[in-house]
Amino acid sequence: MGRFSGGKDGDDVGRHGDRIPSGQFSGLTGDYYPVHTDAEWAARSPFNQRIAHGPLTFSLAVGCMYQSQFLRRCHRGLARAEQIRATAPVFIGDTVHVFATVTGSRPSKDPSRGIVNLDYKVRNQRGEDVMLLSLTMLMRSREH
Repeated sequence: MGRFSGGKDGDDVGRHGDRIPSGQFSGLTGDYYPVHTDAEWAARSPFNQRIAHGPLTFSLAVGCMYQSQFLRRCHRGLARAEQIRATAPVFIGDTVHVFATVTGSRPSKDPSRGIVNLDYKVRNQRGEDVMLLSLTMLMRSREH
């Protein structure tokens, strides 16, 4: 697997959570919970304001890593996403940054691909972890 060896950190890349309006995400997914869509209702919630959908935060993290080109066009597919934990709310207008660490790699049955394990830390502009997750990715082998 070459350059995807354990312990390597990816580039930090940020994205504003308000660039994809929560309403569009609600429309796409059908998730209209008022904590995401109703400012008056959310003001009375424990968060005191609207929060971004958890799956939106996950999607922003995946998009940030693509934009960083950390995977250098080697990505062939997502095999598994697990241990996804929302550790703090992402508020509308927050900026999220993604940090990736390669935790392992191994060849696959197909010699043109390998399997890479990544841990993502998603942080807001205050440096707080807002989501932690582990991904298993299918990657193009260096030789192909």
